[in-house]
Amino acid sequence: MACSAADDWLVRCLRPRWRIDYDRVAEALHSLVAGTGALLLDGPHALEPGTVQPTPLTVPPIAVWTPRQIAMQSLDQPPAAQAEVSIRSAVDEAVSRLSNLAGPLAAEVSGGLDSSIVAAALAKVALEPVSLWINAYGATPESDERSYVEILGDALGFKPYCTPHAVGPLTSDWLTALAGGFRPGLNALDHPQNLRWASLLHDHGAKAVMTGKGGDSILFQAATTDVFTDQWLAQGWRALTWPDLTELAAANELSVWSMVRTARRYEPGKPDPLLRDHPILGSLDRQPPPHPWLRDLEGFGPAKCFHIAGVADSISHHNPSSLTQAVDVRHPLCAQPVVEACLALPTAQLSVGGRDRGLARRAFRNRLPTAIVDRRTKGEMTRIYGRMVSENLDTLRPWLADGRLASCGIIDRERVLAELSPEVLIWRGQHAAVLTAAAFEGWVRLWERRLT
Repeated sequence: MACSAADDWLVRCLRPRWRIDYDRVAEALHSLVAGTGALLLDGPHALEPGTVQPTPLTVPPIAVWTPRQIAMQSLDQPPAAQAEVSIRSAVDEAVSRLSNLAGPLAAEVSGGLDSSIVAAALAKVALEPVSLWINAYGATPESDERSYVEILGDALGFKPYCTPHAVGPLTSDWLTALAGGFRPGLNALDHPQNLRWASLLHDHGAKAVMTGKGGDSILFQAATTDVFTDQWLAQGWRALTWPDLTELAAANELSVWSMVRTARRYEPGKPDPLLRDHPILGSLDRQPPPHPWLRDLEGFGPAKCFHIAGVADSISHHNPSSLTQAVDVRHPLCAQPVVEACLALPTAQLSVGGRDRGLARRAFRNRLPTAIVDRRTKGEMTRIYGRMVSENLDTLRPWLADGRLASCGIIDRERVLAELSPEVLIWRGQHAAVLTAAAFEGWVRLWERRLT
């Protein structure tokens, strides 16, 4: 049997002989790319995107598409004008196809570059007008981007519907309700906001919503010194003639020679493991195996390896949530035409000008207000989610300290008690790691009940 979800009725009817693999749970909790790859259950088989599974299941799956295959094209740099046309036409294609599916359409506009690019493409290629342009603004200055949303609306001819970002108490029932799938519900952690969005879209008659999610990874926000290392591996000392060399060094507050020293010391084929680090996490007996898409990347530099990891992680945006249960949530920047167009380009070209998403900025400059294209900052929700943790410590502390992850040694109970205090959270940050551990705890509790 093939299925994409494991609803309660299905588990009750089949009574499968599945078991939780706690070693995989620990590895997945440490991994920053856990939206695909091996399941945390022994029994069911996960079919990776881009693969075909022959029968019987003892025959290994056949990969017909991998990011690595497309990224091989990035080893040859196309002309700049061709690269701009490639990324622009790919976004237009994805937005056009997704916007013209059935149902009245809404669109999220955050005020940032990614959702603005999608909005501009919608204004250009959508056959039917968008019925609702929605924006959620936070209670902190850095999370309130209404001024940029208004600038975008004036340029594209729409009036945004702005509403406060929803908050609510974090409960054990909420954390368990997010855990019904084959993987922990990390895409559903902003539960109050998902419920608010679902209600708002229903009230306005929208059947689908378009987002700008995935742009950070796919359009390549990581304009770090690793981009120069990619250039160095491709060109050697000729990389010193790269036009964006000084801009990248200045943006990263480093000297050119510091970047050269780092590039010369890089060992191809050994990208840094993408692991989550937090004191509450127990130690691993071994380094987790790499994600299937992050193997055999010896031909690429560290920035391109990170780009491919971002593609793998972008799949998690499609995971279930209370919002996806209410409407069709569409992410055109995670669609295959855009993914392939960006993978096929070198990271130096994607970050042209030494800027994050530099190529995207140039490709869509004529469609967007200068204030959005050239802005050096972006909306930041860190303090909002930090408050979500700090204001719910009475729930989170016993949920984690007295839970199954602690009893299995996957997290450290004493460290949970020490770290989950307002003072330490303010000092250390990393609230996302705490919320992630809480979601894993809910997943383990639910599946233990299901399988007994």
